[in-house]
Amino acid sequence: MVQRIFTRLCVTSIVAAALSLAGWSSASAQGTASGLRVEDEIRGVLGATREPGPVYQINLRGWGVGLPGFLVSAFFDEFTTNWEDGPNFGYGAELLIRDDVKRRELVIGLDYADLSTPDGWWLQNNQRIREARWVENDLRLISAEVGFRFVHPLTDDNRFQAYYGAGVGAGLVLGTYTKYRIQRTCIPEDRTRDSSLLQQGSPCWPGDDPLYRPETREDEQLLPIMPFLNIGAGMRYLIADAFVLGAEFGFRTYYAYAGLTLGFAWQTWIYQ
Repeated sequence: MVQRIFTRLCVTSIVAAALSLAGWSSASAQGTASGLRVEDEIRGVLGATREPGPVYQINLRGWGVGLPGFLVSAFFDEFTTNWEDGPNFGYGAELLIRDDVKRRELVIGLDYADLSTPDGWWLQNNQRIREARWVENDLRLISAEVGFRFVHPLTDDNRFQAYYGAGVGAGLVLGTYTKYRIQRTCIPEDRTRDSSLLQQGSPCWPGDDPLYRPETREDEQLLPIMPFLNIGAGMRYLIADAFVLGAEFGFRTYYAYAGLTLGFAWQTWIYQ
């Protein structure tokens, strides 16, 4: 009697395992829906009901990063921008945990951004030319972030979505930010506020090398870890029940960004 019961339990376990394996293989080949039907059949035999759980999504993302010139010009008369000598990029990955019922998601991200600028003169608004600094900047940032987003479906099948939200994080600062004072002998007394003196070919930049004083080198003392606030928005489209293609833009405390994301998502279920 015991042997018969044990034999039946073994056969039942093998059949259940085979059905689960068949469901997994079917999901890989035809999408997650067919695999879930097999799992539902097994759960149905046990009298369980299914409710949707969190959606998990892993993204790779690539951005163009930098500060637009019109923002910098609100504070500086002379400056160089991130994209003057070519684009600056950022790369990263993120994990999303989404509740499609409440239409919100948690974001955990890690990324790298190149914040370097071409060497050049910087002069704050309404300052005299003698206050100009020659700046050499090769800063980069490795950042970790935690954020929260609201999600809005744009189609009835929930494949096309828009989202927006905010987050906080901290970045590890790499590189240096070095400044040099200008050679005041190149500034005529009647042109102390003439910023054209800082243009190449002027008295303060007569050739390939600007007239700054090497002995006045100042290495900016930046915090090794820089906190930041992130505000962003975007759209994404779910392809073949699993793959996600998106576009997003936003602003962090130190730079703006815009780019693409490519990810993989999977639905989890809660059985009761």
